[in-house]
Amino acid sequence: MSETRPISKRQQQGIAELRSDHARVLVAIAALERAAGAPSPRRRKEWLTNVRVALSQFHKATTREGEHESAPEGVLELIREAEPRLANEVDQVEQAYRELSRHVDRLRQQLERADPEQLDVVAVRKQIGTLLSEYRHLQAREVDLVYDAFNTDIGTGD
Repeated sequence: MSETRPISKRQQQGIAELRSDHARVLVAIAALERAAGAPSPRRRKEWLTNVRVALSQFHKATTREGEHESAPEGVLELIREAEPRLANEVDQVEQAYRELSRHVDRLRQQLERADPEQLDVVAVRKQIGTLLSEYRHLQAREVDLVYDAFNTDIGTGD
């Protein structure tokens, strides 16, 4: 049986901010999936423009989430404070946010330089799928940390 621990007001606020960030990222993911999954034949320029915009929104949302969660009042720092035994896992999640940001930024730069007519749409879609999978694993790790630290199920926004 798991122990129920009281959650402070600060911790509740950090968890609420995490839920809000997750919801914002899920909206960006849906837009990116729609853009990437749209038909590309005879409209590659439009397809590429839409993917660039959606990828930029995803990047902003995940960057904001990573910054919020690592801030002094963010949930990751609250976990580090409440449960020092989880500090290594918190560090790993923070590093994973930085890596995700770098991966998204690399793809954004690649797409900014891309010639729509020479673009390998299938390869771009695979890269986007990899980024989204990377984010979903990161989100699940974060949800696990919150549960482990505060015995609170925040869900994954599904």
